[in-house]
Amino acid sequence: MAVKAKRDHYTEITNTLVSAIESALAENTKLPWHKPWKSAGAMRNGVSNRQYRGINTLILAMTPFNDPRWFTFNQIKKIGGNVKGQKSTCILRPVVINKKDENGNKTDDTFMIFKGMPIFNKEQVSGVEFPSLEVKSDNQRNHKAEDVIIDTNAKINHGGDRACYSPDLDLINLPSFDSFESADHYYSTAFHELGHWTGHESRLDRPLNEGRFGNEAYAFEELVAELTASFVCRDLAIDTMQRDDHAAYLKSWLKVLQNDTKAIFRASSLAETATKEIIGQHAEDTELVKELVAE
Repeated sequence: MAVKAKRDHYTEITNTLVSAIESALAENTKLPWHKPWKSAGAMRNGVSNRQYRGINTLILAMTPFNDPRWFTFNQIKKIGGNVKGQKSTCILRPVVINKKDENGNKTDDTFMIFKGMPIFNKEQVSGVEFPSLEVKSDNQRNHKAEDVIIDTNAKINHGGDRACYSPDLDLINLPSFDSFESADHYYSTAFHELGHWTGHESRLDRPLNEGRFGNEAYAFEELVAELTASFVCRDLAIDTMQRDDHAAYLKSWLKVLQNDTKAIFRASSLAETATKEIIGQHAEDTELVKELVAE
């Protein structure tokens, strides 16, 4: 009997992401992980209400569904629903494995693997009436986002027409709030730069000065910052907005992903850590510390 080959989740997800980025580049559309979080909230399990984190955020963002609620097959069955003829989406559940010694006994040394878990979107479920989700839309300052930014104690100057972070000065510069097309554009940009800010040696200590525009070190750090902005916006119910210069970054990110199938996993993990650094004391309100578990 032939042994079934193990699924290579790293390659599968990277290839899907590469294809989505190539399409976004060719058609000048949004980045594949950009979803209107504000419209109906972050993607989450429809029963436990726990948000999906890290790489699972990206996996679900690349689906065609707009509703943020997802369910396991057993959950759908329990609530009397049906998903006949529907194709599941496979998210990843981290599993810690104990290494074994030469005698086959478990040791205290561990490593982590990912196991796939199929889930279905609310839009794929029939036979159940779901409550409607509140849709929020405004272009005013977001008080929770303002509190998060203030509580980071980051040094931020407003003015000029350039958004950037200087590691040497440990200083963020942003154009004025009113100069942005919308409040969401402002916060997406602010949290992107705060993503870089978390990498300072006094915080998460990422190698911020190793790269120049166009090389892989620079592109990887930009990817971490972009994902951080998306994850923070996700937790604060803010629409993620596309950068004006996204085409150049898409090309550089493609190179990184094509050369390393685990790059997006590392970047999303670093971005989740950066998100926690930015959200800080506000994490309890956004359920930041919760992880998805199989129901």
